[in-house]
Amino acid sequence: QAVINAVKHKVKTVDITDEDWSASWSVTHLFYLAVKISHEFDSSVGDELRNRYESTDDQTAYNYFPDSCIAFLDGAEGLVRAADRRGKMLSAHNDWWFGDLILTDVQGMEKEEARTILEKAVPSHPDIQIFLDQIDRLNAESEAERNEREKASAFELVKNAIEKSKRAVPRYAAKRLTQDELKYFAARFKKAKSQKECEPFLSLFGYMPYPDDIGDLLKKMSVRINSSFNKWLVYALSFFSAPELRALAEKALTNEKYAHFYLNLLAKNYRDGDGEKIVRRISKIKNEDAFHSVQLDIEKIYEENTTADCLEPLLFIYHTVRCGMCRTRAAELMTKAGVLPDGIREELPFDAQTLEGAEE
Repeated sequence: QAVINAVKHKVKTVDITDEDWSASWSVTHLFYLAVKISHEFDSSVGDELRNRYESTDDQTAYNYFPDSCIAFLDGAEGLVRAADRRGKMLSAHNDWWFGDLILTDVQGMEKEEARTILEKAVPSHPDIQIFLDQIDRLNAESEAERNEREKASAFELVKNAIEKSKRAVPRYAAKRLTQDELKYFAARFKKAKSQKECEPFLSLFGYMPYPDDIGDLLKKMSVRINSSFNKWLVYALSFFSAPELRALAEKALTNEKYAHFYLNLLAKNYRDGDGEKIVRRISKIKNEDAFHSVQLDIEKIYEENTTADCLEPLLFIYHTVRCGMCRTRAAELMTKAGVLPDGIREELPFDAQTLEGAEE
């Protein structure tokens, strides 16, 4: 019962807009765990999940809500509820848009069958028609038209996330901003005084390079070296090469008082010989989830730096992680650098990840 209560509480309070990779996945896993518990142990967990869904009306938060779990929770009834809610949102916000992936979210149901169910539900839920009409318009768009529409809505979506919701910005919207729009947000960032005001801007500049002097970022560094705020800053700074950033990265390599997230600065400030230092740091990580998160950062470093120096850290990752995709990526990066050991090359076709892909 303690576990069930903990899941209910987390469903009610979790920040679903947290842009950290592991946190985003954890939210999805949490909600699907809630569905499983609701089906097999305690239906009140499902009620909590429905309440959270119905109360999520902020655009940024709704975009991150894994609403497929509502269809999984309630089947066709959940699909109707989600489509009706989307229609109501589109009616109130004509600049919003939703795709049709939700039509594939009811287990065992084809998209055409899901569409038929929604069409039959229109007389009692007329807002569903608004959603269906939008799907048809989106499907009729050319790729060029779609790109223009998404670019046009990106600025307002990011602006809303920062100024109204005070939340992390959606990655797909950040990636569509123009340079002038990035400069607009940089100017607003400079005026932000508190860390809380700065964080939504930093989530943006963790996706797109800050368009002004990186000194603006460095001077906001917190004296609490391992704070979550500094983590946001490091992600924003990881696009740049500078002596002061190399100095910070060096501290992360040699001083355990600095959190592993500072290693991200090596992406643009790497030196041969860093590989051995990386292994010394990451070999001390005992928590599997923590290692997985750091290992993703290490792979990003070697995506930016093709060097034989990658062998030791990537080999350590390959032999440590249980994630097949991560083993495959480590092998790909070693291959790119020309250092993949023959033994790994011979065993890769028999890796669980490779065999699973072959079966599919």
